[in-house]
Amino acid sequence: TFDRPETLGDFQRWWDNTIQLVLQQWQTLPSAVTCAHAPALHRMQLYVELGEAATIFTSLSTTTAQNLDQRFQDFRGVLQTWRERLPDLSDDIHIWSDLVSWRQRVFDHINKGYSSLLATINQQNQAQQNNANGMSNGTASGSTPQNGANNQNLTSIAYRGYHETASIINRFAHVARLHGLTDVCLQYLPKVYLLPNIEIQEAFLKLREQAKCYLENPDEYQIGLDHLNNTNLQYFQGSQKADIYTIKGRFRLKLGKVEDANQAFSQAVSSEWNMAKAWAAWGQYHDQIFKKNLDNVDAATKAVKCYLNAAGLYKSAKSRKYLARVLWLL
Repeated sequence: TFDRPETLGDFQRWWDNTIQLVLQQWQTLPSAVTCAHAPALHRMQLYVELGEAATIFTSLSTTTAQNLDQRFQDFRGVLQTWRERLPDLSDDIHIWSDLVSWRQRVFDHINKGYSSLLATINQQNQAQQNNANGMSNGTASGSTPQNGANNQNLTSIAYRGYHETASIINRFAHVARLHGLTDVCLQYLPKVYLLPNIEIQEAFLKLREQAKCYLENPDEYQIGLDHLNNTNLQYFQGSQKADIYTIKGRFRLKLGKVEDANQAFSQAVSSEWNMAKAWAAWGQYHDQIFKKNLDNVDAATKAVKCYLNAAGLYKSAKSRKYLARVLWLL
């Protein structure tokens, strides 16, 4: 705990000495950066985050339902930094695993610190709701939309530990899939839905990552398609729906459901007209049909249109392969 000054002081001295030892170890490494530097960088990151965690624990020890918003601001920047400070995608999966395990312990501590405050916040929300109902009946007063918004903000803060947990799980699952560890990815992703509160964005990332895992195994194409078909897309944004419809189209195309795939790609671009990935996937669909029948000029024409839309929206190096394909088709 960090609720006593002497405890925090002892930790700070120990932490300073440890940082110096890591820096001294770094000095013994070759001046040219090699793979030998990766473990030292990883240890430094963990020790830096340990010092930042002390700020979180100190703030939590003095947090009440009344000063929740103020105390949260003390370490809000730390949580945002942690989302951005991640190992390289090519780093060993064990480095990622160590970081995820460490951060989950911190997030669990945040959840435990805020769990006792949730009951008080929920009571305040219920009181605001009762006052609002009373005002509509002309029997009560004193509740304002601003108070309701403040209570909703406090509820969001109280669940922040769960939101960060979902984020790091999704990120780790993504890296595991890129490393070819689809079993690890599918093992971690269900943990997101075990959390009592998650953001829509994290629910979408979990769904997309799980579908992409199924997309890499021909024996699981139907499982992945069924999983997407059984998902309610009502709360997703247009770009998120377009992404899901695009993956649906790829599943259907691999299963030989050509017309259904075309319909899915059409739904994708209809959901979000300015989504390059959807246009590119639809172009590849028409291109594949053209390759099977080189006399099908209509399919080639549609492929060119889709590729040009995708290239115009990407506006980056990703557009080069589509422009090259357009030149070939022309």
